[in-house]
Amino acid sequence: LAGGAEVTPEIRHIRTDAFVMLGDLASLAEDIATSDDHYRQAIYETSDPEVRQRIEKKRHHCRMTKRGSAPIAFYEHGAGDTTLLFVSTQAVGLAMFQPFLERFCDNFRVITVDPRGSGRSVGLRRPYTIAEHASDALAVIRELGPTRLIGVGISLGANVLFRVAHQAPELLSGIVTIGAPTAGQGREHFSDDWIALQAEMRRTGEVEPMLRLHVGQIFSEPEMHEMLDSVVRSRLKLPKETLLSFFLDATDGDVTGILPAVHAPTLVTHGAEDRLVSLAAAELTASLLPNATLHVFNGKGHLPLFTATAEFCNVLEAFIRSLAAGRPA
Repeated sequence: LAGGAEVTPEIRHIRTDAFVMLGDLASLAEDIATSDDHYRQAIYETSDPEVRQRIEKKRHHCRMTKRGSAPIAFYEHGAGDTTLLFVSTQAVGLAMFQPFLERFCDNFRVITVDPRGSGRSVGLRRPYTIAEHASDALAVIRELGPTRLIGVGISLGANVLFRVAHQAPELLSGIVTIGAPTAGQGREHFSDDWIALQAEMRRTGEVEPMLRLHVGQIFSEPEMHEMLDSVVRSRLKLPKETLLSFFLDATDGDVTGILPAVHAPTLVTHGAEDRLVSLAAAELTASLLPNATLHVFNGKGHLPLFTATAEFCNVLEAFIRSLAAGRPA
């Protein structure tokens, strides 16, 4: 302060709130280093241990593991006895998760992962199948150590988790799916436009037309239209091999054959207006799993986690409570 004026508790409170706000804004810009720096400054400004703990839970702790010699990056947020592990086969980005993290980090440990070929994880060589992604997920899970773990599979990420649960059923306490194409990227649950463009991309190697169709179909809600171009631009920054792998390499994505043997309690969620994967896929998934509940988000598209965050959080919290109630005393 000018003239060496005393820093009052009120000023420190204002500074704390300001640094937290700057950290949140940097998180939305996916600038993890800057956001964590702002959170550290906020922690320094306050002497209230509860406030410090709350801010500490906002930080994005980057951790690394390896599968063989391949580094895989993941991020730890929040704290709690229950861990929520988000799995996707394509980079989603911290900005999309930020509203969810702000709600859940006080009570849960939330793990997000940079899939191979994106972020701080090592690149990939095609073909990179669902089985490869499942092996990556297992490496992350084992690095996390013993924990009550609920896997949340985003689209094809659910198919990854089903393979994990089939291989190592003791590792997952529950599974949540979001817009999962149970039969992989086959014809049964995908639009004709998707199938035609996929064939064209396989022939020409051109990614952008398919990417624009994909983004438009996953964020089909009217309120999302203004952000479509920015999402496409962000995705185009990924290596071309990563994008081609996502659209073409899930040849082993059909998990219908193993679902009857997956006994983990599963919450199957799907948008009623999903333009990418039909609601019939979710209905099939729920019918094949021995212990599944189906929740449909009316009026929502492919990823209600991001377009109906409050409702999704309510549904997920109810599922977590049901798992806790079902544990032996």
